[in-house]
Amino acid sequence: VRSTVYEVLRMDPPVPFQYAKAKEDFVLESHDARYLVKKGELLAGYQPMAMRDPHVFEDAHQFTPDRFMYDGDKGQNLLQCLFWSNGPETEEPSMHNKQCPGKNIVILLACLFVAHIYLRYDSIDIDPDTPSSRIVFTALNKATF
Repeated sequence: VRSTVYEVLRMDPPVPFQYAKAKEDFVLESHDARYLVKKGELLAGYQPMAMRDPHVFEDAHQFTPDRFMYDGDKGQNLLQCLFWSNGPETEEPSMHNKQCPGKNIVILLACLFVAHIYLRYDSIDIDPDTPSSRIVFTALNKATF
């Protein structure tokens, strides 16, 4: 369930834009270039684009619920690239990294919600023509115990 929640946050981050001022000069490296960033310059990022980087995420535009499963180091290493909360998922929030202080409770509540849906319904039908970030339920079939 946790991997599915992480994948939802990767595909549709709750905070799409992030920005910060450089506190010191540094070199920002991408897959194929290096950029000198001077102290005081404004940096901006667009999470939906970063979270669909094919250099980092295999089949980046595909929803893959088990992407973050702990299969060896692969899933854990990918969590270091998941920045939905203004920092790597592997770091804890602090006053120094500006991560969302409620990020752990968000994951917990989302996992509980998904588990509750799985327990309550045998099947869920969705409209296949709806964009992935705007799911439309066409049928909810209650679980029979």
